[in-house]
Amino acid sequence: MAGFMCADRPLFTKIRGVIDGIHYHDIKDIWLFEYDGEPRLSEAETA
Repeated sequence: MAGFMCADRPLFTKIRGVIDGIHYHDIKDIWLFEYDGEPRLSEAETA
């Protein structure tokens, strides 16, 4: 994947504000990580 974005920065980030008068303050980040094999969801974390 030469020239592809590094794993130390997100590929995409979106922060919602106000939609139809409702205040949202959620963040969606999409990151790229290299791995070899199946991802282990039991080791996944959210902060």
